[in-house]
Amino acid sequence: MSATYCLFHAWLAKCRGKIVAGKDRTVIYSGIDSGGVPLYKRLAEHEKFLRDEYGVDPKWQPIESVLRNLTVDWKTHQGALEFPKPVLVLRNLWDFAVNAGQADRTLTTQESQQIWKNLSAWYVKNATGKIYIFEGDKLKKYPDMLLAEIPVVLKNKNIKMSAATEAKMIKLIPDSQAAWDRYRADTAKGREAGR
Repeated sequence: MSATYCLFHAWLAKCRGKIVAGKDRTVIYSGIDSGGVPLYKRLAEHEKFLRDEYGVDPKWQPIESVLRNLTVDWKTHQGALEFPKPVLVLRNLWDFAVNAGQADRTLTTQESQQIWKNLSAWYVKNATGKIYIFEGDKLKKYPDMLLAEIPVVLKNKNIKMSAATEAKMIKLIPDSQAAWDRYRADTAKGREAGR
């Protein structure tokens, strides 16, 4: 394992409770719309639609917002491990998650993806109140939403799920235990598209 990956997990063990949106503010999303636009770029439009059509005024905090507000002061050394210098300048968790793989060439594709999955899972594990789920017209083969977030949502007793949200979630889950097991057991190479 790379030093960056180990040091991230040391940080995560201490600070995972900070990866949290406010109550009723968690939103998970995956995929792109029919025009090829990633859903995270459409969230403001979705928010306006919900307000105009349904009188709902969500003030959600997507994972990007949460991670951008989590500044980190990486220490060069931690025990025998040392962060590569290019990683030390990544001062918030969003920049770290997006750019650590380029900043540290020893960080593997699988480690970079696992960092995202850990951040996504804790974002959902720490959720309270209502959650919002958006699915694009096209999903990546192994979206973090399915591999990391939805399994955690199903176990989180601190959230309230509308019937529509629950239906969307169930629709995304493979329709049998065998299919689910095959999906999760597929080769690591097949998951390299990542987030």
